Amino acid sequence: MRAAVLLFLSAANLGLACGPMFPDAAIFSGFPEKLPRVSYLEELRIISGRPPENPDEMQFSSQVAKEQAQLERYWKATGISDAEIQTRIDHYSVVRGKLAVPLDGSSLIGFPKSFEAAVLPVRPLGPEFPADVADYVEAARLHSTGATADARKLWAEIYARPPDKKRLRGIWSAWMMAKTSTTIGEALPWYERVAMADKEEEDIIGLIPAAKAWLAPHKEDPLERVRMLYDAFQSGHPRSVVDLRRALGGICEKGDSAVFQRAVEEPLLRQLVNFQFQVERTPTHLPLWCTTLEQKNLKQVEGGARLAWALYNAGSYQESARWLAISDTADPLAIWLSAKFSLRSGNLSRANQQLAEAVRVFSGREKWMPGNPVLNDIWLEITEETHASFQGKLVADRAIVFLARKEYTQALESLRHAGFVMDAAYIAERILTTNELLAHVKKAAPTWLPSDDPHTGDSPPVPPSLYVGGGEFYPRWHDCPDNRLRYQLARRLARAGRLREAMDYMPPVFQPIWQHYAALDRACHSGKYRSRELAAITWRQAYIHRKWGSEFFGTDAFPDGGVYGFSYPIHDGAESRIALSISPMGPPAPDDRSFVALVTPDERRRVKRHLPSYQKRLHYRYTASDLAWKAAKLLPDNHPQLAALCTTAGYWTAHRDLEFADRFYQMIVRRCAATPEGKAADERRWFVPGLKLRDDLPDLPEQFKITAGS
Repeated sequence: MRAAVLLFLSAANLGLACGPMFPDAAIFSGFPEKLPRVSYLEELRIISGRPPENPDEMQFSSQVAKEQAQLERYWKATGISDAEIQTRIDHYSVVRGKLAVPLDGSSLIGFPKSFEAAVLPVRPLGPEFPADVADYVEAARLHSTGATADARKLWAEIYARPPDKKRLRGIWSAWMMAKTSTTIGEALPWYERVAMADKEEEDIIGLIPAAKAWLAPHKEDPLERVRMLYDAFQSGHPRSVVDLRRALGGICEKGDSAVFQRAVEEPLLRQLVNFQFQVERTPTHLPLWCTTLEQKNLKQVEGGARLAWALYNAGSYQESARWLAISDTADPLAIWLSAKFSLRSGNLSRANQQLAEAVRVFSGREKWMPGNPVLNDIWLEITEETHASFQGKLVADRAIVFLARKEYTQALESLRHAGFVMDAAYIAERILTTNELLAHVKKAAPTWLPSDDPHTGDSPPVPPSLYVGGGEFYPRWHDCPDNRLRYQLARRLARAGRLREAMDYMPPVFQPIWQHYAALDRACHSGKYRSRELAAITWRQAYIHRKWGSEFFGTDAFPDGGVYGFSYPIHDGAESRIALSISPMGPPAPDDRSFVALVTPDERRRVKRHLPSYQKRLHYRYTASDLAWKAAKLLPDNHPQLAALCTTAGYWTAHRDLEFADRFYQMIVRRCAATPEGKAADERRWFVPGLKLRDDLPDLPEQFKITAGS
C-alpha cells in the first residue's frame, strides 16, 4: 500500500547570502517540477543524425591543411612523385602564408589589404598547379591588394568554365562573387549557384551549406527557411543553428494556424516544431499546435517525447502523459519523463528503474558529460555547458531517488561525479556515519590521484614551522572528485578526534604539520606533562587549531562552506531537506495523485547527529579558543605571557561573538591585575590592541620546538 505523503516540487536552489554565481544544488528543493534546459546544438545534432563539424576545423590552419590534402590527392592521381608533390605543397604553403585569411572569405566581407600579399609576384602559382587553383589564388592576390574589380573578373571566368575545368575552385569562385557583391540583390544569385553546385565540384570547406544558411533568411516561406537552415546544419554548417532556432522560434511564437497545418504534414517539420516547443520559455501557442497535430491521428509522433516534455513543463500533466503514451518508448527523454510520472503515482521502485535506464541510454551516446556548470545566459543553450548541465540534472534526479531509497553511497557517487559538490558534501558530512564514509572511501577513492593543484598532493609538504608565520593557508579547491572525497573524510575523522586515522587521508602537502598537531594532542592526553609544560603544549595546539582550522577541521557544506572557499555564509541544507516532508507544496490538484516521500525518517535522524561541536561558521575558532582557555588556566596568575595569550585567543572570536570572547577579557582583569597589560585592559574595559602572543610559551618541551625551515 502506498502512503500518501507530501512531495515538495520546487525549482528553487539552495540560497547563498552573497557572492558570485555558484553552480546549482540539486537535492535541497525536492524532485524538480520542471525538466531542465537542453542544449539546442546537441539536441539538434541528435535529431539530424550527423554531428556538426568540429569548431577547430573552421580555423585558418585547418583550412590550409585541407587545401594541401586536396592538392596532394590531385597530383597523386596524375602520377606525380611524392618528392615533387612535397616541393609543390611547400611552395603553396608559403603563398598561402602571404594570404593569411581563409580563401573562402567566410568570416570577412572581403580580404583586407595586405602588405604580405603585395610582395607576392603576379600569378604566384605556376603551371604545375591545377589551372583553377592557380587562377583562384591570383584573384585572391588581386583582391587582397585592392584590385577587387580585376579579381571578380577572374573569379567569374573560372566559374564559367566546364565542370571538369573548375572542379577544385568553381564553388569557391562563385562564393567570392557573392561575398564581394555590393548589394544583397547581386549576392543572392551567386549564393544560389553555390547551393546548387554540380556534384562533380569539390566542396572541402562546407561552402554549399554555408550558402544555404545565407539564402534562408531571404526566403518568404517560413517553412522553407527552416528546411534550408536544417539542411545547412545537417550538411556540416554548425553556425546555422542560431538562425534555425530563430526561424523555428518565430513560427512557434506567431502561432499561424495555416503554417501549423502545413508543418504537420511533414515528419521532419513535426519533429522540429516539437523540439522548438520543448525549448520555448513561454509556449503560448502550444495548445494550438497540439490540436493541429492531433488531427493527423498519428499512432506515433516524431519527437513526441519532446512535446510531452513541453506540456509537462507547462503544467499540463494529463496532456503530457497522453502524448508520452504515443512517443517512442526507447527515447531516453521519454524514459526520463516516465520516471517523473512514476514518482507522481507513488511508485518509487519503478521511477528508480526508469532513471537507471535513462542514464544507461544517454551514457551510451556520444558526448556523455554530466556536469554542473554555472549557466546564466539564454544563448548558453547552444553550448556544451548546457549539454553537461542537462545530463547532470538527470544524474541529480537519480540521486534524489537514491536518497529516498536510503541508498546513500549511490547518491553520493552520482552527485560528486556530476559536479554537485555541495550536495555530495552534505551526504559525506551529514548523512553517512564516519565509519560508513571511511569504508566507502577505501573502495571508491583508495589513493590520491595526480593533480596540477599545488595544494592537493603534488607539491612539497608544508613544514610545521610555517604555522609560526600566522598566515591562513586555504587550499584551492580542485577538480578531482576522488581527492576531494578523501579530504572530506580526513576532516571528518579529525572533527571526530580520530587523528591517527585522519593522517592517512590528509593531503600529503599537509601531513607534516598534521603529524605535529596529532603529536601535541597525544602529549596533552598522555598524563606525562603538568602545569607550565602542559600549558605550553596546549597553547601550541590551540594556535595550530586556529591557524589551520579550515584545512584540518572545516566542513565543505554547512556551516563552513568549504566548497566555496570558506568565503560565504551558507544556509543549512539539512533544514531545507527536512522541510520537504512537511511543506504543503506540490502540483495542482493533489487529490488525484499519491506522493512519494523523498526525505525519509532515517535521513532526518542522521542529519541531527553529524555536526561539529559548535554549529557555527568557523566553528574551529571556537574549539581553538577552548584549547587556549585550558592553556591559560594552567598558567599562574600574573604570568608574563598570560595577558597576551588571553588577548590573542579573545580576538579569534571577538569580531563574531563578543560574549564568547569576553571570558578572556575577564580572565585578564582577574588574573593579570598586577601586570601592566592587565591594568591597561581594565582601564580600557576591553582587550589592548596589538598585544598578541605570536611565539611559544617558554616552557614548551624541547621535542616539540620547531626551528625556522624545519
